[in-house]
Amino acid sequence: MAKQSWLIFLFVSPLGAATLQSDPVVLRAGVTANAKKLIFLDFHNEANDANLAFLSNSLSEAVNTAIKGKYRYSTISPAQWKKYASEKKWQPADFSDAKKIRQMGLDLGADGVIFGRFKPVADTLELQGVILSVVDGETLAHEKSSTKQDSTMFNDIKSLAERLAAKIQDL
Repeated sequence: MAKQSWLIFLFVSPLGAATLQSDPVVLRAGVTANAKKLIFLDFHNEANDANLAFLSNSLSEAVNTAIKGKYRYSTISPAQWKKYASEKKWQPADFSDAKKIRQMGLDLGADGVIFGRFKPVADTLELQGVILSVVDGETLAHEKSSTKQDSTMFNDIKSLAERLAAKIQDL
């Protein structure tokens, strides 16, 4: 079991402790008031291409990886948002519907949702990624990319993820 550290501040008036009326303020180590809660949805496979199914969660994980260590945040687990989507009987296209995604974020207590979609077009792959602010419904980032469907696509996916990650701070 992890050891928890506690930090207690006691504020004393210059007039003496007898004038202190409030309880001590207790802050738990490692908890910050400004840490955001994020949902990383699987990207929607518009063509339902079984050969590209692996990209659905790979794209959102690439964004998550790109922001790790740069910002303080916690994630709402895939199990939680998948349960929500199942209970609401979401269809695959609902995972790119900003209005439904925002409602999910509100219901699950998220500050932001990262989602997107992809589809093959001839020998290329079109990618779109979005960061949605749940609080005001504003799209903070909308990045697009087109890449060849070969080994170079992973560099393009990483680049798209990094461009999205740079906008997370706007939450």
